[in-house]
Order: sequence, then structure tokens, then C-alpha cells
Amino acid sequence: PQTVAPAPSVQQDVAAAVAPSEAQGGRGADAAGAGSEVIDESSIAVLPFVNMSADKDNEYFSDGISEELLNVLVKVEGLSVASRTSSFAYKGREQSAASIGEELKVAHVLEGSVRKSGSRVRITAQLIDTGSDRHLWSETYDRELTDIFAIQDEIAKAIVDALRETLGDRISAPTVAVTADTDNLDAYQLYLKARELFFARKQLDESVRLFEQVVTLDPEFARGWEGLAAASAVIVDWVAIYPTIDRDALLLRAEEAAGRALTLDPNLSMPWATRSLVAGYLRPVDFAKQIELIDRAIVADARNATAFLWRGIYWVALGFMERALADFNQCLEIDPAYGNCQRWKAVVILFKGQTDDAIALYQEGMAKGFNDNRGNSFVEPL
Repeated sequence: PQTVAPAPSVQQDVAAAVAPSEAQGGRGADAAGAGSEVIDESSIAVLPFVNMSADKDNEYFSDGISEELLNVLVKVEGLSVASRTSSFAYKGREQSAASIGEELKVAHVLEGSVRKSGSRVRITAQLIDTGSDRHLWSETYDRELTDIFAIQDEIAKAIVDALRETLGDRISAPTVAVTADTDNLDAYQLYLKARELFFARKQLDESVRLFEQVVTLDPEFARGWEGLAAASAVIVDWVAIYPTIDRDALLLRAEEAAGRALTLDPNLSMPWATRSLVAGYLRPVDFAKQIELIDRAIVADARNATAFLWRGIYWVALGFMERALADFNQCLEIDPAYGNCQRWKAVVILFKGQTDDAIALYQEGMAKGFNDNRGNSFVEPL
């Protein structure tokens, strides 16, 4: 129906944005035939760096460095980067690079460690060819923490240079650059901590509080506002766990923060997705607006797996199961380890009447550590 379909121009933009992701060949059965184990030689996984600091609470910092490097490498044309969820599933596991490469279907692994002490940081990074288990590059950086963005820039450049020596023209040669989007180190460290809590969906109230501190310390930090917007909107859906939250105030704060983030950086994706989430809490729900906003998030970043998940959930609410299934499949193409997306895919398959397939998919997810989210859909009431 026209009331829920995106405008033609937005549809065209979405198609153009999604096309590069769909066109990445060589990584799975769809690219090279059912059951294929072909691994793209231009693929890499960034594993969570090990926290070697005396203070174990600094783990958010080492995780954050890994995440920042992953985000830089994603932007390198010709390089296929495993999702954060998939890579971080190996956190704390003693496993060889070769076996990780085989499981994630990546030809290279970046691993390392971070030791933070006072105003100093030591970051060790190494790039490994998973096929031969050969170290292509390794380096140790001892710096003042004030140089953290410069260190990330050095590491990213070195990784791409090492990969180009192996892959040649498969990787394009744009300048790899890490932009220091805040010059306030305290704000940046709080941002990494708040973001880690948000990703884990743990202590969401603390995540909101920390993001508020971030933007207070640096009101020009676009990603700080982006994080505040997302955390403020998502916590509303967790009201059963946080019953004392001020729902209306948080939704207003999410909308304000999203607007501020986009003013500072119009290229961000999550503020649009956050706005679509906020629109869904308002009554009556303007579904056309909700879909249009989430489409804009996908146009801004075709690798935003969460945007595909949320849009798929919207389609379920509207009864468009094929559209929902397509979005969940795209979400899992980007991020195969996205548990909530697999849950929702199982729900859609159930709603389509394929009960056995749905239960099998849901049970597969339970074996990977699902909680009981959406489990009531699979239980026949007495």
C-alpha cells in the first residue's frame, strides 16, 4: 500500500546503498554456489584487542580501540570486513587465527593488545594470514594518550599497506585517515565506555548517563550525540528492567540528540534510525514516516545491520512478511552473529506457516546463547 511504501526517490537511494553489500562475492554459498567454502582473499576480521592494563576496568578502552579500527577498515573500498558482533564473539577465547579464519570465512585477522597506564598507552597489533598462519605485519606503539587518534591512523595505514602488498589492485588506494572528532580525551574515553555498555545492552541507564557527560564535556562531539540519541531511545523499550525511567523525557532527549548529531555530521546513520524508533512510540504511529526515516539511515550507511533489523520489525508489525524476511536476511548478511535478527527471522518464518523451519532456526539460536526474547511466539498457550 502507498501509505507504507517509501517515496520513489528514497527507494532508489536504498537500492543503490544496498547494492554494494549484495554484490560482495566470494564469502558464502550465494556467491559461489550452495555449500561453497570460498573465502574472499580481501577479507579481514578485527578481533577485540586484549586488555593488558593493570586495571581490568579498562577493558572498554581496548574494545573501543578494536571497534574504531574496524570502523576505519570498513570504509576501505575492496576490503571485506567481518562484523563487530561476529569478531567480538571470539573475545576471551583461546583459538588459532587459522580456525577463526575458517569459521568467519576471512583470509586475514587483526589482533593485538592494549596496555593503558596513567597518561601512557602501549598498543601492539599484528596482521595474520589465516590460510598460512603467517604474520604479515606487526608493530608496537608507545604513545601519550593524547595521540590516540594518531595511533589509530598509523595502525590503519599500516594494515592497508600490508594488505596491498599481498592483494595488489584488489584494494583501492584512497588515503586511509582517522579523524579526531573530539580533542577532549576525557570525553572520548567516556564515549568508549558508554558505547560498550550500549552495545552489550547492559546498564543502559548508566550508558545514557555517561553519554550525557560526553556531550557536556564536548558539545561538538557528533558521535557522542549519536550515542546519546540511540541509548535514550532504546532504553524506553526496556522499561520492564528500568521501571523508573521518564519515558517522555527520554524520547524527547533522543529526538533532540539525533538532531544535534546530524547538524554536526550529516553523514551519520544511527540518528535517522533513532528518529524512526522514536516515531514508533508516538500514537497514532505514522508508519510511512517511520519507514522513510529508517530508509534514510540505510542510505547513509548500507552496513547498518540494526537499521535493517528495525525496518524488518516494522514490516512484521504491518504484515509485510516477505519484506521483513528480506530485511532480516540483509541484516544477517552484514552481521551473521546478530542474535536478535536471527530471532526475528525465526518469528517471520513461523508467521509464514513454516513451523518446523522456524523452530529449528530458533533452537539454533538458543544453542548460541539466545535469551527468551520472542520465545512466547513458539509456545502454545494452555
